[in-house]
This record gives sequence, structure tokens and C-alpha cells, in this order.
Amino acid sequence: FLAPEKKGAHDDEHLLGPEAVLGAPLPHWLTAPSVRMVTLAPELPGAIDLIRLLVEQGKVVSAGHSVASFDVAKAAFDAGVTTGTHLFNAMSGLHHRHPGLAAALLTDPRVQAGLIGDGIHVHPAMLRLAMEHLLPDRLVLVSDAMAAAGMPPGRHTLAGRTVIVDDTSARLEDGTLAGCPLLLDDVFRSVRHLVPELPLTDLLLAVTANPARLLNLTQGRLDSGSPADLVLLDGDGRARYVMIDGRLCKEPD
Repeated sequence: FLAPEKKGAHDDEHLLGPEAVLGAPLPHWLTAPSVRMVTLAPELPGAIDLIRLLVEQGKVVSAGHSVASFDVAKAAFDAGVTTGTHLFNAMSGLHHRHPGLAAALLTDPRVQAGLIGDGIHVHPAMLRLAMEHLLPDRLVLVSDAMAAAGMPPGRHTLAGRTVIVDDTSARLEDGTLAGCPLLLDDVFRSVRHLVPELPLTDLLLAVTANPARLLNLTQGRLDSGSPADLVLLDGDGRARYVMIDGRLCKEPD
């Protein structure tokens, strides 16, 4: 359900319009319990109706890969969109006369926004701008990790397409960014370096409680009754201990 002009690294043959699934019960691949979040471009024909149906199914609907105008974005929020997919990337951006989806996400207190914090997808100045609007509870830092995340540099395959990976980026052969080879702890460290003035408490919320709340999960908080899923980081932001359900499952290397 992505706008062709903002498809990013996705192949044209996999793009689908919302109208293709309307007028009948939604297909299982869209309503299955394993599907928690659906990204769509709200300006596509039938998108607003599909948003309402997905929300009725308990799905989190995110606006992204979109050329939506500010007004269309606000209509999508009214219909049930609660977040945006990788803010600034593959979406209508900031313009002083034609504010698009990015401006709507920044200025509407009803929605959260995912933000890729690798320092390549979004310039540090724009990271700061986003944080001024989204902190403390609307920012969700993401890695945009793809199939080659954690793999050594080289040529890899993503959904049948060749992706060239180096230490910090993943790109199609034409140079289009194709996700990110970094994991979330890498992004955590990246943002600490790029925006050193960011309070650590706000950064931690952006990778724990905020995304958990977006997905209606009980994880992400140190609170009575919450799952004892913990990660202990060292001073450099590297994972030293991991505990799942109260059991230690990773010790220092």
C-alpha cells in the first residue's frame, strides 16, 4: 500500500492499492495475529476506508512511503493512524507553503513517529528538529534493519534484489537506500554520538517504553507487573547482560 513515487527499495511488482482488498473480507495475510503494524500511503484511493478496517482488526496503522498532503495526513490520523514510518524518509517533507506528512507527524500530538537514527537516513540537524517536537513520549527510534543487518560488508540479497552493504549503509545498485545494516543498539550509540545533549532518559524511552506503547505491549518499563525483560548496557551503550522473563540469557563476552 505504498505510493509508487515513494516506494524506496521496494519492487514495483509488490505494490498494491488499498482498493484491491476492499469490498470483501480482508485477506488473512493482512489480518493474521502475527501482523501487528501496517504501513500505507493515506493518499491512495481507498486508504482511509482501509485504515478504519485495520484499526477495527486491532492493527497499528502507520503512514509512510507517501506523498500525502498535510490535510490528507490529518484525515488519516482522524481515521486511526497512530504513527509514521521512518520520519522524513520516503514521504512528503517540510515546505513552508505545502506542509506534507512529515509536518503533520511533527505537529500532531495524537501520533508518534519512527525515526532512523543511523546518521545517514536523517541529517543530525533534522534529528534535533524531530526531537524538539517528539520528545519525550512520541519519538520511536528504529534501526530500519534489513536482511543483511549484522552481516559483513558485501553484496547481499533483499527480496530478490541485490543490496550493497558497507559498515554503515545498505543500498541498491542505483544508490537507493535499502534499509540499514545496523541493529538497534548500534542506533542507540549513534544517536548518543550525533546528539550528545540529548538526555539519556529521553533516549531510553525512545527505544523502550515508547515503541512498546505504540504496539500496545506491556514490555518496555521497569514497573511492578511488567515482564522482567532487561538489557544492561555499559557506559558505551553496548549490551553486557540480557535477561528475558527474569532469566539471564546473555553474559559478558
